[in-house]
Amino acid sequence: MTIIYLYDVSDCRVIKKFEYNKLEELKGEFKKRDIIMGNDVELGNYVKLGNYVKLGNGVKLGYGVELGNYVKLGNYVKLGNYVKLGNGVKLGYGVELGNYVKLGYGVKLGDGVKLGNDVELGNGVKLGDYVKLGKDYSLKDLIRGNLGVVSDNKGNYLLYKRVNKISKNKFVSLWDKNFVYEVGKIVKVNEYDKDENISCGKGIHLSTINYWNEGDSVIECKVNIKDIITCREGKVRCKKCKVIREVL
Repeated sequence: MTIIYLYDVSDCRVIKKFEYNKLEELKGEFKKRDIIMGNDVELGNYVKLGNYVKLGNGVKLGYGVELGNYVKLGNYVKLGNYVKLGNGVKLGYGVELGNYVKLGYGVKLGDGVKLGNDVELGNGVKLGDYVKLGKDYSLKDLIRGNLGVVSDNKGNYLLYKRVNKISKNKFVSLWDKNFVYEVGKIVKVNEYDKDENISCGKGIHLSTINYWNEGDSVIECKVNIKDIITCREGKVRCKKCKVIREVL
């Protein structure tokens, strides 16, 4: 006999507890809560599912797994015991998570990603296909997995930002007209948000050249790993950087 909980993650309130022998017995309840399950799904004991969850074919959930609302798992995803996924998490094809993994809300993992035991990723982290991270991953590992870029041997990255041009080699931020970027000069933010779980807090936001879609110009910037606060949602947020050149 297996026990499963259907609950509302927003207030951690268990809606119903079920004991069942076959998943077919739960289809009616799944339909009520817009839970979609593919073929050959295996649920471990004491699994908790939020509303609007989608499980692909061949998904396997270990003992005590908790899935938030709007979680989407691709085909053949495997989750170890006591894994916890926040609201809106999306996992690609064949993702494998070890025991006690915790993912914050809005995390997106590409196909074939593998996370070892006890790995924790904060809100909004995105990893590309076939990235592997262990418990003691570094910020460099996260940037490589998130943006697909690596630093030089001094920890410097070349990243990009869209801005508006005001004169030759001078540009202004899209969000703060008083914040000026000038080729060859270092720009910095004195009051930045230190919380690494916040993607869009105070700081300088940089990413790959194709990430941005606003502004009339693109500048290339050099930023050192020690000045990067966090890497979330396909970009980094940093304290300071040096403007290298205008690209577009």
